[in-house]
Amino acid sequence: RKLLERIPEEPDVLINVGVYDLPSTADLILLGNRGTPALVNCLINNLDSSARSLCADVLIATRDARAIEPLIAALDDPSNSVRVSAIQALGRIESSAATPKLLAMLEDPNTDGWVQDAIVKALAANGDPTAIDPLFAFFQESRDNTVQTALWSVRRLLSPDQRRALILSPLEYRGKYPPYSSIAFAVERAGDFAITEAMDHLIFHYPEAGSDLQNRIIYNLGRIGDKRAIPFVEGLIDPTGSARLLNNVVFALDRLGVDVGPLLREILADQRAYIRYNAAFVAGDLKLKLLTPELSKALEDFNDIVRSEAALALGKIGDPTALPVLEIAAAAENPLLRRDAILALLNIDRPKYLERAMKELRETELLAVREALLDELLDGKDQSQLSELILFLDPKISAHRNLGVRILDRFETCNNPDVLAFLVRVASVSGGGYGGHDARHHAFRLLGRFADPRTAFILEQWVVHPDQELSQVLRALARMNSTGRKEVAREYFEREGTKVQLYAAFYLASQGEQDAMQKLLDALEFAPIEFKINVAIILTELDYAKLPGAKTRLIELSQHPDVYVRLYACRALTHWGYAEGIEQLEKELAKRIPFIDAVVFDILKQLPDAVKLRTVKTLLPSADPVLKRELERIAGLESGLSSVLLEEEFGGLSDADEEWDDSEDYDSDEYDDDSDEYDDDSDEYE
Repeated sequence: RKLLERIPEEPDVLINVGVYDLPSTADLILLGNRGTPALVNCLINNLDSSARSLCADVLIATRDARAIEPLIAALDDPSNSVRVSAIQALGRIESSAATPKLLAMLEDPNTDGWVQDAIVKALAANGDPTAIDPLFAFFQESRDNTVQTALWSVRRLLSPDQRRALILSPLEYRGKYPPYSSIAFAVERAGDFAITEAMDHLIFHYPEAGSDLQNRIIYNLGRIGDKRAIPFVEGLIDPTGSARLLNNVVFALDRLGVDVGPLLREILADQRAYIRYNAAFVAGDLKLKLLTPELSKALEDFNDIVRSEAALALGKIGDPTALPVLEIAAAAENPLLRRDAILALLNIDRPKYLERAMKELRETELLAVREALLDELLDGKDQSQLSELILFLDPKISAHRNLGVRILDRFETCNNPDVLAFLVRVASVSGGGYGGHDARHHAFRLLGRFADPRTAFILEQWVVHPDQELSQVLRALARMNSTGRKEVAREYFEREGTKVQLYAAFYLASQGEQDAMQKLLDALEFAPIEFKINVAIILTELDYAKLPGAKTRLIELSQHPDVYVRLYACRALTHWGYAEGIEQLEKELAKRIPFIDAVVFDILKQLPDAVKLRTVKTLLPSADPVLKRELERIAGLESGLSSVLLEEEFGGLSDADEEWDDSEDYDSDEYDDDSDEYDDDSDEYE
């Protein structure tokens, strides 16, 4: 602790300190940029390689541009762990000074493979145009998936021919040991962009591929849509195979224009139950209305699992002619079959069968039935049944707590007293679960989101207990404009270098206290990245009208030399629709630096829907084709995979009518456990 206190004032204090005498990595990170001089001195002058490695790891997190020269010097360190940490840090700093050295290391045959991987990722994240051709040459020689995905993340800097080669080059490989990961990546991209030139290559690789890659190939042959693939795909029809493969084969044939109805009718009539099950699954997945009669008949199957799958399929299809047979199935003895039939009835005619679903909820003892019905009934829109539905969940039972907070997370607002009581009870009990976190944490978070004054009194009692999710309690009280715990909040406000201090500042700033707002703005400028992210979120929830000078300071910070200060100041400004924030984000995107793109995209995703749409429309006119597509995806606009865009992006590979989804791109490492915002992008690939 004494050493930690000396670090900001004594740049040489860590030179002669062994790794076991250093403060913890977390404590060093919390110093933010104040610790940089001492860290870089340790990185260069300490003889303990473990101490040097620890300092380099801290610099990855703090990302201070003042560390560039020492980090470049550390690329010659005898310890590979130090070199890799230095490489990772350099990849997240807005500077290309390290590019020549990193390229020389990449070309050196003595550089270890894992160090090369770190170099490739750093060069790509940093987006230096001078690194593109060497990286591409390295890919052409190795067809390495790490290089492939890195180059894909910087495809805004690639020529159409280079983008084309990233997809087609691995597929053209005919060696003995094909680069599996590179081929799998190329298969998905070929499907994303409906690249007909890839079809023959996909068929060539199919026999030697493993089951996962075979499924990817079949699925993407359907997405590519080249009818020449029909004979090959038809040759893979095997009702006795896995449901997954059959699903993808039928999907592909359906997309290729083949009438799959006769095939599925035949399979639905097979004597083997697991084959009938597969057929019902596929028919529902494809929503084939023409199979409603066969699926209705399957509700009389000898096997209850087949009957259940047929019921679910009919629900997905949504054909009202199936209602009579589903009503019969909803009275079956098997509770899981009843559940699936009721779910199907709700999907087809929710108002008519709502009371039937409620009756099943009241009578069932099975959590699997209760969970599925609640999942369907609490859809995040209709709150009319909340009071009754929430009574089916017991806050004393861990599974019920987790289910409750997960479902209630769908609601943006809620003032239902029974829901609030449930959340208060969950907040008072420790238990694991939802989202990998404690259910109690999410209960506090939801109480803060709903910000109902009726819970303020309870939260004001909890705020004096340090084990009760202080950050979330203070956040909730700030949103409620509670004034009953100013003295307690002031105590937490004095605790330097803690996340609780930021939320105490939020509480006080929400009541117009200028020193608290100043603390938040100072943290945005000087605190470590983790705190900057939290402050950026907090600043989206404060009323600047109560805080004179706040907007002016944020505009100043949006021009700061530190890229992360600029970006997180822009998050707060853009959230409220201020033009200064949007203009700066446009400038940041114009740099075509992937790690900056990643943060900007994350900012855009978290904007309120109306502001998001307005902001994206402002950014679109100056966007290149690759950026345009990503912005459209974020805003939920039509993808625009037109021949014109493909001509610009790939030199005119093919036309396509698919919605483009590239959830693997621009993967930001910025996150916040306390955020209300979640992004649950699911892959198209089944």
